[in-house]
Amino acid sequence: MGLTRTWINNKDSTRGKILGLPFMKTKPINSWRIDLNSISLETILNWGLKKRGANRMLMVLRMQGNRGRWYMDSHSAENWITRNLDQFLIDKFLARGWPGVLLTESPAVVFVFRFTNDVKDIILDKEPKLENWTHWRKPPLPEDICLFQSGGELPVFMSVTHEKDAWLISETRPRLKGLSADFSSAKDSFIFNGKYFCLPWKEEAMK
Repeated sequence: MGLTRTWINNKDSTRGKILGLPFMKTKPINSWRIDLNSISLETILNWGLKKRGANRMLMVLRMQGNRGRWYMDSHSAENWITRNLDQFLIDKFLARGWPGVLLTESPAVVFVFRFTNDVKDIILDKEPKLENWTHWRKPPLPEDICLFQSGGELPVFMSVTHEKDAWLISETRPRLKGLSADFSSAKDSFIFNGKYFCLPWKEEAMK
């Protein structure tokens, strides 16, 4: 079984609809599915920071609305980012795809931050369980945390938090309990050949 293919608000999610998208590669990648009952978010973040040298963190906020009139699904989550992570912010943009997820009818806002010990502590202080980083939480939070190294070929950690799915990506099996081999390809995993492994939102492309 490969990484989860996630379709949000999609009325026609046939395989043919995604052919031709700029995926990174089709060769297998070594991904390890995480049992979230066995491995904590703290362990994941420490592994990415200390073992894989991750220095970037990505997370997203969903949007609602119609073409050209999009608005943030949760202003409280956006305000939390502004108050707590704005000093670490590197980039922010609309996207319809990011590691693990492809949207077909609405964009999301992707936030990319410098990932440091301070950022790790901010995340854990706010919510120590990965599966609670979703727009369904009350109050809502950003979701789909992803870690990578600037200039790296692949993410080192990716998650689809509303489905409680998460993976470490490593050539060799990490020395952590609660992992299962889940080899796939970047194409199957929705890892895109765009900046930060994302697929930018282009209004005209969706008409």
